[in-house]
Amino acid sequence: MASNFPGPYEVEIIYTAGGLEHRSRLNCDANGTPSPGDAATAIDLKTRGGGTVQLDTAVGALTDLFRVIYNDGDTFDSFNFWKYAAGTFDRTFITSASIGTSGQKVGAGNDNHANIYTFRTIEGGVMKIVLLDSTATEVIRQPAAGSGADNVAIFDFVVSTSNWILARDTSYPITANHLVGGENEALFKKRNR
Repeated sequence: MASNFPGPYEVEIIYTAGGLEHRSRLNCDANGTPSPGDAATAIDLKTRGGGTVQLDTAVGALTDLFRVIYNDGDTFDSFNFWKYAAGTFDRTFITSASIGTSGQKVGAGNDNHANIYTFRTIEGGVMKIVLLDSTATEVIRQPAAGSGADNVAIFDFVVSTSNWILARDTSYPITANHLVGGENEALFKKRNR
C-alpha cells in the first residue's frame, strides 16, 4: 500500500450549507500534465475504467449527486484544482471554476451533521468522503446498500468504472462499505462556542 499523501491532483469543492462554507477535497489523476492557468474545460481526469472525463463535467456530475441531500438554500459554489508534489503536502494551484448548483431538498438543513461514506480501495486501503451540514438524518453506521436511494447513488458512482476519485493510497475505491452519520463536533463547536 502506498503512503497516504494527497494527489497527484486534487479537486477542492467549495460549498455553503447551514450558513457555513465547507470544502470537500477529493484526490484524482489527470491525463497529461495540466499547467497553472489551464481552463477546467481543457483538463481531463482519468477514470477507473481507463477512460477520461473533462474536469468541469466530472465535478458537475458529482455535485448533482450531492445536491439531492442538501437544502434548496445550500449552494455548491466553485472548485479549485491543485497539483501535489509527489510524497509531500506541497501543492500548486492549477485552475478554478464556478459550479453554481443549489441543493434540492425543501426544508431545514441539519446543522452540525456529517455524512461519512466509506470505501475499500484496490490496494486494500480505506477511503472516505465527508459531506457536512446535509439534510440527512442518519446517526448510526449502516451498510451502503441500506442507506437510502440518494446515498446509494453516491456509493454506486464512486465504485463504478466512471469514477475519477482516488484514495490517498493512489488507487480507486472498488467496494462501498458503510454510511456513518452523526454530529460533527468541530461544526458544533464553531456554531455554539
